[in-house]
This record gives sequence, C-alpha cells and structure tokens, in this order.
Amino acid sequence: MAGPAVRPLRLAEEAGLRQGDIIFAINGHEVRNTQEVGTQVRLNLGETITVRVKHEAEFKDVPVYARWDPPTYIDEEGKKARQGPTGIIIGPLYPGMTESESFPLWEAFPKSIDTTFQVLTLARNEVISWFKGGGRPQVAGPVGIAQVTGEVVEEEGYRPLLDFAALLSINLAIINILPLPMLDGGRIMFVLLEVARRGKRIAPEKEALVHFIGLALIIALAVVITYFDVLRVLQGESLFR
Repeated sequence: MAGPAVRPLRLAEEAGLRQGDIIFAINGHEVRNTQEVGTQVRLNLGETITVRVKHEAEFKDVPVYARWDPPTYIDEEGKKARQGPTGIIIGPLYPGMTESESFPLWEAFPKSIDTTFQVLTLARNEVISWFKGGGRPQVAGPVGIAQVTGEVVEEEGYRPLLDFAALLSINLAIINILPLPMLDGGRIMFVLLEVARRGKRIAPEKEALVHFIGLALIIALAVVITYFDVLRVLQGESLFR
C-alpha cells in the first residue's frame, strides 16, 4: 500500500528526495499514512534513516538524517514555521480517503505492547530534543486537556480520542513513578531508603511532612498551569500551535 507523498525542503532535496515521491517504508518498516511516517522518523532522531520511495516508476532507498533541532522556514502563507526533522513536508496520497483496519485479539495484543514501547521512546526523544534546542516543553492541566480533547474530536473524529486517552494514561503512569513526594514514586523512594538503611525507617512524621510539602507544590503548580490554560483558551490559541 502506498504511503504519503513528499514535498521536500532543502535537507531532503540534498539527500535525493523529490516532490511527488511516494514513501513506502522507513528503515524497513512499511508506512501507510502521515502519522506512521512521523512516528518512524521521531523514533530515530539523531540517526540517518533509510526512506524507501517511489519516484515515477522507480523505487529507491534514500538516506536522510533526522535532526534533533530543525531550522525554521517561511511557509506558503508567509508564516514562520519549523521544519520537520528530515526537512520534508508530507501529505496524504489520496486526500479525504480513510480506511479502517482491525486485527484479531492475538495480533492486536502484541501490537499494543509494541505501540506502548514506541510511545515511551517518543517521550524520551521529546525530552532529549528540549535540551538540544528542538522545542520547549508543553504542559497543560485539566482545562488544557479538555481543550485538546475538543480539538482532537473536531479535527479527527472520536476514534483518535482512544489513542489520546491511551497517551494520557501512559504519561500519567510515567509521572506517577517519578521519585516525587505525594506520588507512588515518592513512596517507593522512601522504601528504598529504608532498605539502604538496613531496615531503619525514616520517622513517619518527617515522611508525612515531605509528602505534605510535595502536595502543596503540586497544587500550586496546578493553579499556575490552569491560569495559563484559561488565558490561552480566552485568546483563542491552541496548545500545539
């Protein structure tokens, strides 16, 4: 099945990609839509990936470097935008056409495990890109999550909402195991300290004080984030644009 079509910027042009090339695979992984292309590219940031494309009647493998910190450019509307990691702009081969695909349970379950590990890798790469100049962290509270939920439904429909819910669950799981007070990770940290102290437990009053301070900081952070979420909604802006 053919994947997305390409409109290259300078980096991809230098690598050998041309406008109208049809992407079939990245690093040997078949891609069938723009989302799969973006996922495969961002799973391999900082590496040279092999893009298999079809140009007219010819198939070819093009090595392209996936950058951590892509530069900006002026788009067709005259607005400043950031290039993608590989310097290509992709679009669906057949705009407006969608195709649903389902798998039996014995195939869907291992695919879900693989997708979960991909999400963890994407999260790791996103954090690394912050330190390499590839962007800045985006945070949101309940108001921001509600806004993004509405945008997902409006632009993509209700089915991608399940993917978004799964992404939120994975993010919450990651945050919850961080060694921060008031979270499960904070409690695990105290247990590990007790083990390191050969069973000598930290005084419950002191542990409770640490968790209380953590709770106060979390509430304060939630208030600040909610303030900026509400301000952004009132200004008609999006979290990702």
